[in-house]
Amino acid sequence: DPAPDPAPPLFFSARRGALNARLIEPLLELADIYETVLGGVDKYKAKHHRTVAGALKELDFEVTDVSQLRSNPATGAPLTSAFGKEKSSVREKLGEILATGKLEKLEHLKRDCRVSALLELGKIWGVGPETARRLYQAGLRSVDSLRAAVANEEARGLTDRDGRLLTHAQRVGLKHYGEFDLKMPRA
Repeated sequence: DPAPDPAPPLFFSARRGALNARLIEPLLELADIYETVLGGVDKYKAKHHRTVAGALKELDFEVTDVSQLRSNPATGAPLTSAFGKEKSSVREKLGEILATGKLEKLEHLKRDCRVSALLELGKIWGVGPETARRLYQAGLRSVDSLRAAVANEEARGLTDRDGRLLTHAQRVGLKHYGEFDLKMPRA
């Protein structure tokens, strides 16, 4: 008779992330900004924030105090290396979110015109961080201004060899911008 599968560890849950979404979302937004806007200068910070968000998703309890993150209930080890250290900027950020419901650094960055423009341009399917920065440097600050520039290129009959702003795939992404965010109805 085969032995039954052992129970999953205490810290795993079928509803991963739902309990701590208010902590996870700001970390992921900040990681996107570090990665997209700051041009890879802070790529390690972005990776670290994503790692912490991933660890938070795996918890089956709602975090109400950062002291809960010092050790995994099943193993006693820190949930991530950030939580095992005496001082951790990510742990401080989580403490701020728990205390105030927001993260001032994220709010400050989101108010920056350059950051918001690069984030908006980066949401176009096929447009990555490098292309978003190139478009911003070309004076394009929004999806609407990019649409106008692409329409101008098309009216002038420019081809890809003439140095168009976007590749064909990116132009398709621009055409359908926003549609990809819509949820499809389930039958």
